[in-house]
Parts: sequence; C-alpha cells; structure tokens
Amino acid sequence: MTITWPAALVPQRCVPALRNFALSGGRALTGRQQRTFFDAGFWTVRYDGIVVKDRETANTYQATLARLRQGEDVNLPIPNLYPPDGVTTPGNGLTLRQAHTLRTTTLDMMSVEVTVTAGTYLCIDQWIYQVTDVTLAPAPGGTGRYIVGILPPLRLAYPEAKTVKPRILTLRCVLDDLKAGDLDYDRSGVAFPSLTFIEQAP
Repeated sequence: MTITWPAALVPQRCVPALRNFALSGGRALTGRQQRTFFDAGFWTVRYDGIVVKDRETANTYQATLARLRQGEDVNLPIPNLYPPDGVTTPGNGLTLRQAHTLRTTTLDMMSVEVTVTAGTYLCIDQWIYQVTDVTLAPAPGGTGRYIVGILPPLRLAYPEAKTVKPRILTLRCVLDDLKAGDLDYDRSGVAFPSLTFIEQAP
C-alpha cells in the first residue's frame, strides 16, 4: 500500500538529488580516475527538520514513520521553489505530443504559454524528471512545441496528450534508513526529525 505524505508534517528543508550515475574503476597510475557513466540513476530526497509541535503532528508522524519502517511506499510532495514562467496562469500547461516509450530520455511536448528551460523539474504521475537540455522551443511565454532531454529515463510508457506537471511535484519513495527518524523533543516539547528517502521505481 502507498502512503500519501501528511500535509501536517512540513519539513524546513527539502533537498532532491539525482544519484548513482557512474561506476568507478579506481585511479590509473597517471592519477586519472576511470569512470563508466550511465543515463540511469535514482532520486534521493532529504526532508530536514520536520516540524513536530503538538499532539496531532506527533501522532501523525509516529503513525507515518511506523508504516514507512514496514517498507511501505510514500508519495512524497517535493516543493518547487522556482516553477517555470507561466505555469500559475489558469489554462496554461504542458502535454506530451505523442506516445513515449519506457526509458526514453527525450520528451516531445506541447506547451501553452509555459517556458521550459534546462534545469526545470517536470512530473508525470508520481515520477520526477529534470530537463538537461532544450533542443526545440517556441518563443518564451509562447505556445508551441518543446523537445527536451531529461534524466532519469522515463519510468513508464505514456500515451499521447498525457499531462506533464511542472509545478506540483510528487515522487514515489521508500525510507532509506529504517532506523532513522526517532523523535528527540526539546524542552518546549517540539522535535525536528529528519528523514532521507530513495525513489521507488516501478
């Protein structure tokens, strides 16, 4: 069963990062490190300083942590501090122009007045992707076709006209360390536990 992260549990910091893109074979005699790079990898998300301040948040946190420690998945909201221009206007958005296959690293999208640049976060269902390059784009703020490179590769195959969300981000994860997250209250009865999650790919 998949948990939806409770809205009452708010971290002070949320840090998503892509990991494990290379394998190292050690250093040669010249000092150069030999590495093999891959287009795969996975997300890690650190929730720092989750605010537990009263009975409601304490009970919610303890119940959520108990389920996470049993290995349940969680749909984790990822705050997007810098969403693309135009995304907050009603009627604007992004959709796929054609069907996309599993593990592709290129998206062909139709934009309605949303400006996508390298570094933009995109979300399809419960999976997050980061734009690495833009090879085709309409005028900034305009309507038209985008072709962009993304990482990691698509986790699922998607049909034409599938919605791509550039503002509300959600990632399906599991708890990284099952021993982490114990509550340590200060004198005022408030605790700020931190948790690290890893992406649970389908």
